[in-house]
Amino acid sequence: MNVKNNGMLFAIIFISNNKNLLTLNKGVVMRVLKLLTVSLALMAFVAMSANAGTTGVAASATSGTTKKAASLAIKGSVVSVDAIANTIVVKVTKGKVEKEDTLSIESGAKILSGKKEITLGDITAGNEVSVVYKMSEGKKVATKITKIEKATK
Repeated sequence: MNVKNNGMLFAIIFISNNKNLLTLNKGVVMRVLKLLTVSLALMAFVAMSANAGTTGVAASATSGTTKKAASLAIKGSVVSVDAIANTIVVKVTKGKVEKEDTLSIESGAKILSGKKEITLGDITAGNEVSVVYKMSEGKKVATKITKIEKATK
């Protein structure tokens, strides 16, 4: 057997047939360890790639088989609330630029005032809110709306 060309095979046979590892060539041992490390890393990469290709297209994994959309957030002043259409329009100011964002409200979305749960009807134009949302089919969908109470002096 040619040890130079078949170093890994020789090392594996030698290790399985001989308990005295001190007589094994150090270079062969290092090549075997490197090859095993690379093989394990490659198998893990292939497994993760295969899993990613069969699940959702969102940002973070939850259980290893499904993916959850990344959460985004805005903070601003409520322009309007439509309880029938289940939407909220929030004016957001970034620097000197003001823009209005219209968000659909997910069924089951949490609507809070501080830590107290409230209804969408409790939010009115002019209220300051913080909205956590996700993108779904190119639209912003609110998953949590928090009414920001102004501090009293």
